[in-house]
Amino acid sequence: MNILIANGFEKAFLGTADIPQIKTTVAVYDGDKCVEILQEEHGMDLEEAVTYFDFNVKDSFMGGLTPIFVEKNDAMRCLEIEGNGVGGDQR
Repeated sequence: MNILIANGFEKAFLGTADIPQIKTTVAVYDGDKCVEILQEEHGMDLEEAVTYFDFNVKDSFMGGLTPIFVEKNDAMRCLEIEGNGVGGDQR
């Protein structure tokens, strides 16, 4: 299995995900942890780290093997905005 690794974010590595539509496997990272790494190891404040991560890491595209970055905090905000979860009660 060949996967692309996001250099410098080893502590944020969660595992891999299969993408059957394109018959590949990609690396999966904790996006929130990546921001923390930028703050702790590169001395960025939160705004700098988020901006850097969004523009230079998350939004970069390296073909079909581009890693996935899961942002747990954003997922929780989406659930709060929508008022229900995926497959949740639609009352």
